[in-house]
Amino acid sequence: MIKGFHHTKEAKKKIGQASRGRVPWNKGIPCKKETKEKLKIVQKGKHYSPNTQFKKGHKPWHANKSMPDYYKKSLSNAKLQKPTRYWLGKQRLDMRKSINKRNLRHVEMGRLEYVNWRRLVFQRDNFTCIVCEKVGGRLNAHHLKSWKNYPKLRYKINNGITLCKECHLKVHKV
Repeated sequence: MIKGFHHTKEAKKKIGQASRGRVPWNKGIPCKKETKEKLKIVQKGKHYSPNTQFKKGHKPWHANKSMPDYYKKSLSNAKLQKPTRYWLGKQRLDMRKSINKRNLRHVEMGRLEYVNWRRLVFQRDNFTCIVCEKVGGRLNAHHLKSWKNYPKLRYKINNGITLCKECHLKVHKV
């Protein structure tokens, strides 16, 4: 299943109707006595202590609590300033040397300049898709002039617009 994909209500209804009336392949097949004995031996003595078992109705300690704004901001700044752990260390030196054109774009997208550009484009457009005016969701920052052909315009805020995932795919198909 594709990440983020959801069936429509009609599709769910059709799937339900198609599977209605089907009998599972193993329904009615009795379990062998040997198998029952093996299962009994495996399960014997297993129990959850009251200290570790899930207690229904108990809310987690952090329910209905939110982080203070100053802490959220410090976490955000820390995330923006640190390079990705994958590219650090001696063992990854060979990887850094062998960056090819294909994965160079992904390396560039991890840089602070790109992250800031993307955030500023989203803020300028109020986190709203320019085409369908959908607010929030899976947003993409799209370069008006291509990343490849215009390297000087890569981090210019005027060269970016906010698009939702669906509209971004449509723009690239045209």
